[in-house]
Amino acid sequence: MRNIHRLDCAILGAALCLSACAFGSKRGAPAGLQAKSVLLTVTNQNWLDVDVFVIRADTRYRLGAVTGNNSATLSIPASLVAHGEVRLMADPIGSDDVYVSEAIAVTPDQQLQLTVAPRMRMSSYAVWNP
Repeated sequence: MRNIHRLDCAILGAALCLSACAFGSKRGAPAGLQAKSVLLTVTNQNWLDVDVFVIRADTRYRLGAVTGNNSATLSIPASLVAHGEVRLMADPIGSDDVYVSEAIAVTPDQQLQLTVAPRMRMSSYAVWNP
């Protein structure tokens, strides 16, 4: 009789665990609406290496570095795209000059291009649909 009672408790415990797992998986975004990152292509026309950041609420998050006169593709995590907008910052290593973009409206299905010019204030960005 005790063995049957223990078996019932074990089955009940397993059922509760499975239902908790199933409930937890339904939290968050519905299927198909998972957050995606945004691709950022950086063309560095400057002779200095640059660190590339996303600025979000007075905090900067480093995406990576691009060496002088080179290009790189970086990924902007969806968690850094606030209300469909992103601000980029290019900070040349060894210089006090920086480039900070205005708020750029972007969606995960679009791509972003940042061109770092030899004179930082002449840098630019573009958004396009691939």
